[in-house]
Amino acid sequence: MEINLTLSQRHESMLLPFVDAYNLTNGTKLTMPEWILLHLKEVAVGPRVTQEFEQIQREEETTKHDRQATARQAAIDEL
Repeated sequence: MEINLTLSQRHESMLLPFVDAYNLTNGTKLTMPEWILLHLKEVAVGPRVTQEFEQIQREEETTKHDRQATARQAAIDEL
C-alpha cells in the first residue's frame, strides 16, 4: 500500500522538533516521512506490545510471590 501525505509548512514545522528530538535520543537520522512511517507502525503494533508487556508483568509478579512464599516457608522451617 502506498500512502501520500501532504503536510502544510506550518504542520511540518510543528512536527520537526519531535523528529529532531527522536533522532537525538536514538542516534538516528530519520527523515520526516521515515519518522511518520515508524510512528504509524508503532500505533499498529501498540496493542500487541502492550499485551506482551502485561503478560511479562504478570509472570514477574507470580515469580515474586512464589519467591516470597518460599522465603517465608524457609524462615518458618528454620524456627
